[in-house]
Amino acid sequence: MIPVYVINLDRQPERWARLSRNAQALDLPLTRVRAIDRQTEFGPDLLREHGQRDAARYGPLTPGEVCCGLGHMRIWRRLAESDAPAALVLEDDAVIAPQIHAFLGAGFLGLLKLHDLTCVKLEYHHVAPARRGKKRPLGRALDEVPGAVPARLYRLLGPFLGTGAYLLTREGARDLLRRHDRLYWPVDQFMFDPVVALGFRTLRTGFVNPAPVLHDQVGMASDLIADKQDQSRANPGVRVTPTRDIRYRLRIEAAGLRRALHKVTGARAVEPAFLGALPGDD
Repeated sequence: MIPVYVINLDRQPERWARLSRNAQALDLPLTRVRAIDRQTEFGPDLLREHGQRDAARYGPLTPGEVCCGLGHMRIWRRLAESDAPAALVLEDDAVIAPQIHAFLGAGFLGLLKLHDLTCVKLEYHHVAPARRGKKRPLGRALDEVPGAVPARLYRLLGPFLGTGAYLLTREGARDLLRRHDRLYWPVDQFMFDPVVALGFRTLRTGFVNPAPVLHDQVGMASDLIADKQDQSRANPGVRVTPTRDIRYRLRIEAAGLRRALHKVTGARAVEPAFLGALPGDD
């Protein structure tokens, strides 16, 4: 079975303990990766390592975004230098469904190879019921997931933000590191946003639905959201609107045209679902 890496802050041991119990009940070994802490470690060196986008056009990155991105990037290096064919990367607010093993074995990896995918998102975002219909990724159906799991594999054709759970192949990790020495953007936009068009262009990305991992930002408060709130309080009245930049606006329009073309040729917006039980839905 492929390795499963969990990014976890030293100051949040309760999250590691909770996820460890979840995984132990499923006989799923985890490898903890110490997260880079925005509160104690952020500084100019980390910002240089990450790279800074044009703050005047797009707004400054928060310390949490920089530290989060570098944590993911260090796992990519670890995978690229290993003998593992792929790895599952989790953030510590994940909830894992019992069907997870169907996505970690040779059968699923063979399916990715068959469809020429190097990254697959395995997460479902837990959002308020009123917002669930608003986050529907655009995908083209490829295949059924093997192993008697009621899930389908799609090719990702539009934005699908979040890095709570994704499977990355060693080839994908090496491609990312070879073509991008810095992230410049928040890691989820770098990987899964066709408008930013950095890692999204490099990777060949899919997603599964229903997903085997719940990214529970409702039940567990996000450290990144707290970081953005801190930045807003420190800079009251400062607001940068990226869509005012003509180049960014043109990329948005081009992405919209591609989305329309994909829909004409058979892609569809997929209503997201989770293979497990959602908190509060019982």
